[in-house]
Amino acid sequence: GGAIDPGEEGGSALIWEENLAGLDAVPYWFGSSEGTDATAEATADGIALMNPRKQDQIWTPQTVVTADAFTVEEDHNYLVVIEVKVPAGEGTYQVQLGSWATNFQKEVPVVGNDDWQTLEIEFPEYGGTTDENAAHVVFQNGWVVGTSVVKSVKVYEVSEETAIQSVKKAAKANGAIYNLAGQKVNASYTGIVIKDGKKFIQK
Repeated sequence: GGAIDPGEEGGSALIWEENLAGLDAVPYWFGSSEGTDATAEATADGIALMNPRKQDQIWTPQTVVTADAFTVEEDHNYLVVIEVKVPAGEGTYQVQLGSWATNFQKEVPVVGNDDWQTLEIEFPEYGGTTDENAAHVVFQNGWVVGTSVVKSVKVYEVSEETAIQSVKKAAKANGAIYNLAGQKVNASYTGIVIKDGKKFIQK
């Protein structure tokens, strides 16, 4: 998975990658307000986040899934790619990019079947600055019931001549379906896709 390799025309640069499979403990931070009964556990597949019911707030529980280790800058374009096993049913994740001081959230609707999905979340023209090497990704699953397993997280900085724009041109030319990272996908792919130059959610 992931975006077009750095160096390709219209490509994007990988600025951070986190593999969460096979760890001995949840590596960073898990927060769950009292009464949510949510838990987090390190497993062979990744960080298993158990949420027993739809919570009042989408952000409880929330889990920091990358180190405070990279920088995101104002007016730059970013793409966050998360590999996650989504429990059966419909729900919405929220993914946050930034530092605790400055961050932005995107809601990600999903339809789960207890299988792996690759979520691609765009943060175009990021609207704030952070302290150097203070940014992280927060995964919030209060509106997805069941156990979500986060296997990996990648953060890309996308150039102005974006991979997404290149994909739109290619998609318009041949009617094929692409994900936001520029990879050709088929009808069984779930998530945000580009076809004929237009973005839509394929379930």
